[in-house]
Amino acid sequence: MELIAKVEVRNERHVYADGGNYVVAHIDSKGMEHRTSIPAAAVNHLHDLCRGQTVTMAEVGERVAAFAKQYRLPYHYGYKLDHYALEMLVIMVAEGRAEHWKEGRGFFFSVINTP
Repeated sequence: MELIAKVEVRNERHVYADGGNYVVAHIDSKGMEHRTSIPAAAVNHLHDLCRGQTVTMAEVGERVAAFAKQYRLPYHYGYKLDHYALEMLVIMVAEGRAEHWKEGRGFFFSVINTP
């Protein structure tokens, strides 16, 4: 696996490229490491849907739900899908295809209008 970047969203996340997938790793407040594997094709699809827009994790979760089965993602609805979608946004930030900032308790992501 090749480290792409480290991104700070709630806590530090490490984004790796691993073949045709990305892996996002982070350590939670209890010291447990979590790794999420996400197909690159699904991240590209989400980027195409959100290009040029500012979105939140919940908004992106709804968009990912529409194509989750197509890419055989592990979640198709609910809060776990929202967190999976957040990791997809983190990947876009790591690659320079999105920017993020915090307002209050929430995070906003501006997806850059690039091909």
